[in-house]
Amino acid sequence: MIVFFIGALGFGYQTYRRLSLPIQLIQRAVTVDGNITEKLVQSQRISLLPVNVPAYVVRYTFPNLQGQMRTGEQIVTRPYFDALGGQGAPATINIYPEDNSINAIDPRLTFPAASGVYFTNAIICLITAYLILLFGVMEKRSSKR
Repeated sequence: MIVFFIGALGFGYQTYRRLSLPIQLIQRAVTVDGNITEKLVQSQRISLLPVNVPAYVVRYTFPNLQGQMRTGEQIVTRPYFDALGGQGAPATINIYPEDNSINAIDPRLTFPAASGVYFTNAIICLITAYLILLFGVMEKRSSKR
């Protein structure tokens, strides 16, 4: 049971790490006009698990607040990927005012690629740990009678 609980914590932490940056961008984002430079589908391996998931990657360029051109990359959901224009299409880029290296084409997209798998694994581990605990308690109660 403890192994499943520790697994749930690990998977939950991986999900949290992928969520923390988009939350900062949603709260204090500045939008600038940019262009899409490339769209591609990559295979992303999840560490320790023999599972590959498709990652829909969008690469873009944008001017930072000082006017210098910068590049960025974000993994997005498939519907968003399909809805975006092709190479050279205009796009609205969200940047963090204090650190322009924190940027996203859409900061609300927080569960693409491996994040959803990590979150699902965390839930499965929690449910398994709960069921083991529940049946262990029930078995001890029935053996005392």
